[in-house]
Amino acid sequence: MGRKRRDRARAPTAPTSSNQPQASAESHLCEVCCEEVAKYTCTDCKTKRYCGRECQERSWETHIFDCVTHEPIKSYHHLARAIREDLIPTNQSTLQEWGFDRAQYSAGPINGLSCLLGVYGDMIKAGGHRAKALDQWRRKGSLFTEIKKTYEAIPEGYRGGYYQWLLQNEHVFNNSQPTPNSAGVIANSIAQAGWAYATNDTRARSLAHIRQETEKWSSLRRNCFLLCGMTLNQIRPHPVQDEWVLFGFCVGDQYTELRTGGYTAPSFPEPHSMSSMRPPRTPASSN
Repeated sequence: MGRKRRDRARAPTAPTSSNQPQASAESHLCEVCCEEVAKYTCTDCKTKRYCGRECQERSWETHIFDCVTHEPIKSYHHLARAIREDLIPTNQSTLQEWGFDRAQYSAGPINGLSCLLGVYGDMIKAGGHRAKALDQWRRKGSLFTEIKKTYEAIPEGYRGGYYQWLLQNEHVFNNSQPTPNSAGVIANSIAQAGWAYATNDTRARSLAHIRQETEKWSSLRRNCFLLCGMTLNQIRPHPVQDEWVLFGFCVGDQYTELRTGGYTAPSFPEPHSMSSMRPPRTPASSN
């Protein structure tokens, strides 16, 4: 009697989609985890190497910019790349869909755009979520809730400063909430950032407290205080403000001004909170 032929184990077939890794003949470490041997390569560019599906999918959110694939690039891809490069995204749809256009009106002593990028970075780097998962939260309208839930799963002493900023700025993540008065919020951000920089006091202080303390300063010191607050918020003085002339913004043309970047501070009328901290103008002497 002949022996029965045993079935041999088959090696997994190489996937064909660009969202799947392809078997690699060479021995390299995975370019994502840098721990396991890379068994697959990207089927489109044939350059990126992975140990398996999980690392490939984690890498794809940024690799899509370098790959030869024809898949559409979405806003969460831009967000993932911004987090990897630690830079505020420049893609317009990303700025709108992920709240960066609303974060410039956020409350707190630190620049809102940087804080928002930090929150998303915490979710991806520390929380282990992918940008695509964040995009699903955003589409369901639960982005703020899910981010808050992720932070609250961390022991209180280890949540970091971005968590407190998150709690103060739910409107950034929720389009259904009205954006606070832009001029007033910008003035508050300028005051808080300038105060933290000038005094090393990072605790949130009331505008009344900041006003009371800065009134004791010299006029020039208060000008510097306001300029620091504007700079830390990526804001430049408006031509009607003293800082425009005092710190040399007046010497550039319109193209030089555009290259300075950032936003222009509220011009006229100034919010009460900001104008009350401004040093009084010195009247011109008459000859």
